[in-house]
Amino acid sequence: MVTPAAGAAAGNTAGNTPGNTADTTAGADRPLAYLPAVRRAWRLWRAHLAAFVPIAVAIVAPLLILAELLDEWVGTSTATAVAIASVFGVAAAAFGEALCAGIAEDILHHGAAEGPRHERLSLWATVRRLPVIRLTVLAVIIGVSVAIGVLLLLLPGLAVFAWLSLACTVALVEGRGVRDSLRASVSLVRGHFWKVAALTTTALVPSAIADQVAEALHGAHPPMWIEIVVDAILDTIAISLTAAIIVVLYGALSVLHRAAHTGADPRPGPEPTAGPESTAGPESTAGPEPTAGPAAGR
Repeated sequence: MVTPAAGAAAGNTAGNTPGNTADTTAGADRPLAYLPAVRRAWRLWRAHLAAFVPIAVAIVAPLLILAELLDEWVGTSTATAVAIASVFGVAAAAFGEALCAGIAEDILHHGAAEGPRHERLSLWATVRRLPVIRLTVLAVIIGVSVAIGVLLLLLPGLAVFAWLSLACTVALVEGRGVRDSLRASVSLVRGHFWKVAALTTTALVPSAIADQVAEALHGAHPPMWIEIVVDAILDTIAISLTAAIIVVLYGALSVLHRAAHTGADPRPGPEPTAGPESTAGPESTAGPEPTAGPAAGR
């Protein structure tokens, strides 16, 4: 049910949510180190877990009901009706995937950038500020490209996803068009392909697990409402987990990309209030100096 196009977005502070400051600091020297990045994604996802519930209830579940109704109707229709229903079903799936991924990436992007100060908007307010058409077009392009690559012995599909996985994120965060977003994704990944591929392949794992569980459930032939509820939960978890991984990946690559073009150190500097050295500085200029003067005068 979940396509690889379910990417996510974040700024330079991706992963800096409450409770993971130490983990972010530990991975500062290696922005794309695998285990620190996965841990940051997991903690980011957990911090915003409650925000994904409206996605499952208001968007994923209705789309699943629509899919079930289409399946029932297709089974008793003519070939022409089947073709029309198939096209409509694919378009609805791409739109729904882009919408769900866009909402998840918006939640994670603002949550990662603003941390505990982040004020969550309503679901409708979030939807209104998304470039839904652009995200849908990108979802179709990436999904078709990855599907073709998977048919060509799997590995090409994983490689395509690694190169293009950030396109939806770029479109959302930077406001670029479809072509520029695809180019920007390739530009960000260039020079870091293997580390990116390891993380983007991991981002596909939740979707693969969700699909396997859903297939096993369908084979048991439970009541339709149980299938819809379970599928909605699985799809929402898969989309949001994938989004969290891409969030962290986009944040790390953005930092590295800027550092490569400006010569700046990609590692974040020490926090002003976080350590003895930062508090010792003001004391050495404001405290000891005035007392040293009179002593010298004597």
